[in-house]
Amino acid sequence: RASGVEAEQVFGPGFTGVVSITDFASLDELGGWLQDCCRKLRQALGRQRTDSAWKIVEQARQLIEENYADSDLSVEMVCDRLHLSPAYFSTLFKRETGMSFTACVTARRMEQAAALLRHTDEKTYLIAEKTGYLDPNYFSYVFKRHFGVSPSKFRAGQAGQAQVVVHLLRPPERIFLQGIETTRALRPRARTLMDADSPAGPPPITSTS
Repeated sequence: RASGVEAEQVFGPGFTGVVSITDFASLDELGGWLQDCCRKLRQALGRQRTDSAWKIVEQARQLIEENYADSDLSVEMVCDRLHLSPAYFSTLFKRETGMSFTACVTARRMEQAAALLRHTDEKTYLIAEKTGYLDPNYFSYVFKRHFGVSPSKFRAGQAGQAQVVVHLLRPPERIFLQGIETTRALRPRARTLMDADSPAGPPPITSTS
């Protein structure tokens, strides 16, 4: 119970805390029952540890989401909030997520920085501040290491892609519209040519007397 595991989970429903040897037909049956109880206890403790660890990770992720713009966000800050030691927390976080806490914070900051570069015209140093970097040069270094290009080239590339999309969409529309106008312009001429080429019909029959 001190570990949060109820006795019924291990010993079965209706367990009173007292077991009589006369409840078992043999010592082998008693031994089998004890082994089964130990297996259930290990499973219950394992589930509890997993649930507890995942709860800690989710709390840490929420703190990242709420504080990624804070340049003071760190393992120590999160551990103070969660009342955990930095060493234990760092090991648990990486085991559960597959990445370190610092890498997770950086990934979230870069995600937000990329979104701001795509959808706003804000200066790079302002985007750096909004994503937790007081030094714009260090922000640009981290951004280039993460995306492979500098923030300015990333923004230019996004704008260039938009222009390419617009350019690719225009020719079919222009061709289609020009085709309509060409068809309309040719219709009167086509009728004229058809009238000129059409047979005049048989010559009139004149009677001779």
